[in-house]
Amino acid sequence: MKRRVPRSQAELIFFAQKIASGLKKDPELFSNTPVGYKQLNDIIDEVRQSISEVAEQKSQYLAALEKKQKRIKTLYKDAAEVANYLYRIGKNKKEILSKVGINNAEKKSPEKPGQCLNFNIVKQNINGSITLKWKRPKNGGAIKSYIIQRKEFNAASDAWETVWAQTGKQTELKKQPQNKILEYRVCALNSLGIGEPSNSVTAKF
Repeated sequence: MKRRVPRSQAELIFFAQKIASGLKKDPELFSNTPVGYKQLNDIIDEVRQSISEVAEQKSQYLAALEKKQKRIKTLYKDAAEVANYLYRIGKNKKEILSKVGINNAEKKSPEKPGQCLNFNIVKQNINGSITLKWKRPKNGGAIKSYIIQRKEFNAASDAWETVWAQTGKQTELKKQPQNKILEYRVCALNSLGIGEPSNSVTAKF
């Protein structure tokens, strides 16, 4: 017969209690059990004590956590009041703010990315692929991604079309149109729009 001992805390305690009670009722019959009913009852009591201690500690932890959160809210409120006061009186007196370690520099407004730099051809293969590389702009807003634009050589300035987009600063374009001279450029973009185009490069396929 397969022996089954429950794993859950409550079921295990109840299971052990029933065994201890049965052993106690007939000590002569169960005189040679590996663990006696007294030992079982002792460990049951210890387990219950541990459960109570954990519950008490958890209650203390939750109370301490709540107290900490209230203190953080108070600290934020007090610090904000003092900071707002200092900003008001120190608006035109930077030395007042610098004495308390507050930087009064104006926060830059969001803007489009700047111009990508050093756009160049790394490699061109006879199979119609071209590898392009560039450097991120030195100025402008944060960059979300880059777009590669292409047009035929000497085509109108408004003929640029976007042929690829990615986040890295090097890419390989495959299966480019054959028997043509093409120009390429890269632009950085973000949620506010497309930045100034890079220099253009020319490739003959």
